[in-house]
Amino acid sequence: MPLIPGELILQIIDCLFPSTSRKIHSPSDIVTQTLLSLTLACKLTHHPARRLLFQHCLYIDSRERLDQLVDESGYFGGNSETTTNDQAHQSPQIPSYSLYLAPFPLDQLDDAHTVHQVDRLLSQVGATLRSLVIDIPLRYLCPEDDVHGLRAILRAAFSHLPALEDFCSVQDELYLEAGEIIEEPPVWPTWPRLRRLALYNACVNGEFVDSLLQCSSHLTHVVLTRPDCYMDEALPSGVADRLPWPGLQRVLVVNTREDHLRDARNRDDYLPAALGQTSFWSRLHLAQQASRRTDDSGEGVVGGARIAYADVPVPSGQGGGDDDIPLSQEWVCARAVDGTLWEFPGLPYPDQYM
Repeated sequence: MPLIPGELILQIIDCLFPSTSRKIHSPSDIVTQTLLSLTLACKLTHHPARRLLFQHCLYIDSRERLDQLVDESGYFGGNSETTTNDQAHQSPQIPSYSLYLAPFPLDQLDDAHTVHQVDRLLSQVGATLRSLVIDIPLRYLCPEDDVHGLRAILRAAFSHLPALEDFCSVQDELYLEAGEIIEEPPVWPTWPRLRRLALYNACVNGEFVDSLLQCSSHLTHVVLTRPDCYMDEALPSGVADRLPWPGLQRVLVVNTREDHLRDARNRDDYLPAALGQTSFWSRLHLAQQASRRTDDSGEGVVGGARIAYADVPVPSGQGGGDDDIPLSQEWVCARAVDGTLWEFPGLPYPDQYM
């Protein structure tokens, strides 16, 4: 039986990841399992498979997985506590392109060990990381209760991501304030290559929209899950008049159907009619109406920009109150991890919303 050339085998391994895919592969994914098998098959496949695992399959969903990666996997060229410069040079770091990070216990951030491990990990992958999905309870340790300075460590760790293009925070707006008195600006506007941003329960006020505009030269997609104030708060004219920015392709608002309707009712109840056209949502919707044309799917678009909504399915017997929070978070997280969130079409808001 003729042997398959080694070069062909290596090409087949590389083809496991389509160049356009943004998926972060979990441990149970068939691609991850295939690569793990290939690391054990022979010397020819070991290093290419290991490289792809670190590049595309970093899926950290527990403290134990984080410890295994940082302390036992050899990713750092051995245990970082004992590795010398010569050893590190002999075991060059593999660049990582995507990461799912959820190592903390439920509703628990006051965990010094895990915070320091996250800091160590991001110090290694931060320079090359392109896609990051975090499911971290950042709201569960208030700055005034942070006696060990853990929030400052996390803020610094997330501040140095120069290659990051896609980011999703499942549980919050990337709440990384560390000071008790002075309100600190968000971290994500400092990422120079950020193109796609998904945040949970962001307050879409003038300061937030101004932060979006700081990224307007490269930010193309924004996903807002259960946002506040996006419909019922008037923006300063200097901010509102800059919406939408030229490169914006899509804003997707994610919520349950009932809460979408609640937001519209709140706008009618709380925002004076004279200011009704100066909210974030109104500015985008009015711009869409003014320059409407129809693409092949029938969606209204504005110079490529679109404001749309997504209804999170609610299982029978659930919905309402706090049930809608995990339902919305799980919906967004699943699509962020599999790479489909950014192209999810949503539905155009009907003109009746105005």
